[in-house]
Amino acid sequence: LVVGGGGGGASGGGGGGGVITNHGVNTLIVTPNAVMSVVVGGGGINGGGGSGNSIPATSGGNSTFGTFTAVGGGYGGTASRNPADGGSGGGGGYDVPGQRISLGTSGQGNSGGRSNQGGYGAAGGGGGAGGVGANAPAQHLGGAGGIGLSTLITGISTSYGGGGGGGVNANCGCDHPNSGGIGGAGGGGNGSSLGYGGGAYFNGTSGGANTGGGGGGTDPESTLAGNGGSGIVIVRYLASSAPTNSARPTISGTARTGETLTASSPSSSWTGSPTSYSYQWSRSASFNGTYTD
Repeated sequence: LVVGGGGGGASGGGGGGGVITNHGVNTLIVTPNAVMSVVVGGGGINGGGGSGNSIPATSGGNSTFGTFTAVGGGYGGTASRNPADGGSGGGGGYDVPGQRISLGTSGQGNSGGRSNQGGYGAAGGGGGAGGVGANAPAQHLGGAGGIGLSTLITGISTSYGGGGGGGVNANCGCDHPNSGGIGGAGGGGNGSSLGYGGGAYFNGTSGGANTGGGGGGTDPESTLAGNGGSGIVIVRYLASSAPTNSARPTISGTARTGETLTASSPSSSWTGSPTSYSYQWSRSASFNGTYTD
């Protein structure tokens, strides 16, 4: 499993990191003792809502395992800044229903949502590895983040690469409960439901660590949104079992003073491949005496 870092939220939610997995589908063949490059992408940095002195959000970092690269999620957009493409695309900004929809990477993620209308149109949710980000459903209400992708690679069903929810658009200096977009399953952060209050207000959440979840978006006038969650690389493999003998070693020669006895344990009598053998003899000074090593 290779998951890129989630995109940082701005007004729109950050896109989930791209997800690549062949668990339960194929087996990756590697050369014994080969050196594999492993890189875990960091989550994108949160930005501002975009009105006034906005801080630009950043996309998540790529994660790699050998030749496989999971692309980091795209950052969320604002009214004046298009959301970024990525493993999954970031959510669009507020008040711009015609804004470009950001795209996901084929086989890794999906596109983000966008604003629903020009007046108090809240932001769209970031795309997820398993589904697109939702458009903002109505005035003031942020779009939900796209769902992530579930896998059993750890032995427990877990989702990765969820998109961040879009932020509220409500210039009231108050909290609009449940108005921020819900983050997608797989670590996506929730969008903020706290409207403009003259400062850096945010009550959404960041993407989950080690999930590649996108950060939740925020109100247009806020200078805070959610950070993207870091990516993850998980390798599951079959460990070699300890060698066991399927037949006892053989002893050849005559058991008599002055003669040589030879012990043998051929490879055909073992499961697995022992790297070496050692033998322990026991000897007695008489036929009915006590044997010692």
